[in-house]
Amino acid sequence: MRIIHNLILLTLIVSVNSCSNKTFSKNSTNIKESFLSNNSDIPLFFDFDIINEETLDFDSSSGNISSITYKSNAKIPEIIKFYENNLKNLGWQQIDKSKNHLSFNRGSEILKISYNNLDKNIVVKFFIVKTNG
Repeated sequence: MRIIHNLILLTLIVSVNSCSNKTFSKNSTNIKESFLSNNSDIPLFFDFDIINEETLDFDSSSGNISSITYKSNAKIPEIIKFYENNLKNLGWQQIDKSKNHLSFNRGSEILKISYNNLDKNIVVKFFIVKTNG
């Protein structure tokens, strides 16, 4: 069982490395994307600006929890479409969708993306839980 787990992990690492220079799509225009600062395989929407004081990383022997917040001038439907399309291509399965968030899982990882209007910006928070199993 441990061998299978290691093979899956190796496959994910190889696929993440092969995605590091990929171009992701925003609507019909292709642009080169960067990735979340605390996670190397979750693409970052093109006009996100990090809110540094709202970043959290917690590691333990059972896994880790990360939270990172960005602001954007984009429209919420554009953000939703971007993540629904691009995360699926990276092996994430959508497990929930509501007015204010999207949730995905991939193996032992859970990703929740919440979005809300704040003044003239959209605030987007990524909450990532990884368990060691």
